[in-house]
Amino acid sequence: MIRLSTRRIFNRSTVGLAFPMLFALAACGSGDVTSPQSGTGGTTGGTGGSNGNGTGSGGTTGGATTGSGGATTGSGGATTGTGGSTTGSGGATTGTGGATTGTGGATTGTGGATTGSGGSTTGTGGATTGTGGATGGAGGTTGGAGGTTGGTGGTGGGTDGGADTLPPPAAGTGIQMKTKMFTIMPGQELFKCYHAQIPLDTELDVAEFESLMSVGSHHFILYRADGDTAPLDTITDGSCAGGLNNSWVYSSGQPRYGFKNPPGVAMVLNAKQRVGFDMHYINTTTKPIDAQVTLNMIFATGTFQKAAPLISFNVGINIPPNGQQTVTGTCTPGAGANFYMASTHTHKRGVLATIHRVLADGTVGEELVHTTDWEKPDLASWNAVPFLTFKPGEKFRYSCSYQNDRNVPVTVGNSAETNEMCMAVTYFFPASATGGSCN
Repeated sequence: MIRLSTRRIFNRSTVGLAFPMLFALAACGSGDVTSPQSGTGGTTGGTGGSNGNGTGSGGTTGGATTGSGGATTGSGGATTGTGGSTTGSGGATTGTGGATTGTGGATTGTGGATTGSGGSTTGTGGATTGTGGATGGAGGTTGGAGGTTGGTGGTGGGTDGGADTLPPPAAGTGIQMKTKMFTIMPGQELFKCYHAQIPLDTELDVAEFESLMSVGSHHFILYRADGDTAPLDTITDGSCAGGLNNSWVYSSGQPRYGFKNPPGVAMVLNAKQRVGFDMHYINTTTKPIDAQVTLNMIFATGTFQKAAPLISFNVGINIPPNGQQTVTGTCTPGAGANFYMASTHTHKRGVLATIHRVLADGTVGEELVHTTDWEKPDLASWNAVPFLTFKPGEKFRYSCSYQNDRNVPVTVGNSAETNEMCMAVTYFFPASATGGSCN
């Protein structure tokens, strides 16, 4: 499923998988403007006489401003008397339905403009988080129960239900792609590949990525899938057949995550590019999970240089039963490469993962990345001059240390439960700075 509308995303700062990599995002809802007045209350007085020596049972029609579900409040009189002008129930200040705190009150009453049932901000049916709110509610498009527009069970939801949805970019600023839904049963660990195509007839130049994964996610990777012949908009079992440096585009190990390339830098995909969403999910709950990945890609504007990844994958992992192991490898940057992001990736038995500069004489230099929490790996970023550069003969070394808590060896593999990984994930520009490699 592909959506072509858009919206700008903001910078983040924390990480997940190989850019779980980059900034982990807190989920926030956004609210819409609600109707200034509503409800079942009348517009003038209460049920009784308009004078009544301060004791009438209501106003002439309804509340002067609101009523039950009204924008300001009370079920009744314009000021306060039981329909009277000053102090009765239904009064403007504190009576039942009063303008400030009564049933339907403007601030906290049932149907109140701020937090009441059907209130415009957080009430049942409220515009932001209420049961029928325009943003995250189950119902009304704007107001609440008694609101002028929507109501509990009203005619539509909003654009963002909160933590479980990712709004598309604003029209003309990017695209949104969604995988099909699939179900993970309790205790299951699944690897799935969603086969898709960039829905553009022109080159896609990406300045920013943002993704959202359903509960139970371990990671997903977006690969270029040149030559993929699987039917579009289908999901197959197993990982996608993507490579690393030749195919890798973006990845996330956090439920909600994203990153922004430096100004003047973009990741480029061809028109109608075939892509694969490589998805890994584990259901540790007692109920089935309906899983889906949503990805926003924001267009780059103006002139830019093309970015590319340099990714390592260590195959030497073989941790003895209840034992320890450290594996290392090196990556040689291409000449003239400017690195702007670097992170690591292990599974849960990883206790330390680092990236260091190695000088031309073999001396280990500065530490660039230091990760002790495998679920939230450290992210190093260089978003402006000076970027991270390497002199002729210099390399970077990545290292992963493990503590095996099992009675059997743990080797390299995809499973987050029974296998381990050791990866360094980096991005650089220009993409023409070829010659980089890792071992």
